[in-house]
Amino acid sequence: MLKLAKTKGPIKVVIVNAGTSLTLESVKQAVNENLIVPIFVGDKPTIEKLAKDMNWDVSNYEIVHEPIAVSYTHLTLPTK
Repeated sequence: MLKLAKTKGPIKVVIVNAGTSLTLESVKQAVNENLIVPIFVGDKPTIEKLAKDMNWDVSNYEIVHEPIAVSYTHLTLPTK
């Protein structure tokens, strides 16, 4: 499945509540595999600091500053 995904090229993925090291580590791996182009949603200073701590320059990616998790709800897709 990974081989198939790599043939399709990277897709844009919104990473909600991106301000955790586990999340950023996972996203970095997917970026390094050329699977995704992340759009981060969360506390921008936290995301930038965590990325810097792991020697990852995220300045080329969009970061939507949403510091309060409750405010993410307007970003989700409606379900049936």
